[in-house]
Amino acid sequence: TTQATVIDISQSGMCIFLNSHIPIAPEEEIIIKTEEMGFLTGTVRWFRRPRLGVQLEMSSNTAAKVESFYKKYIKHYMSA
Repeated sequence: TTQATVIDISQSGMCIFLNSHIPIAPEEEIIIKTEEMGFLTGTVRWFRRPRLGVQLEMSSNTAAKVESFYKKYIKHYMSA
């Protein structure tokens, strides 16, 4: 377990910046907890310390969470 920052996110995946070293390798399944979207599951596709590429589990629930995040982010960004 470690704290991290989401650098980039799309419907199919995300790039994460890890705040500390954790033992992880491609093809491992992980659970990501975010304040904005709750829990997301995915598979590590690449790891270049301290960045990690994750392919999100493709489900309607995950798609809805990411879409909702985009709507909130874009609404907030456009009003700023």
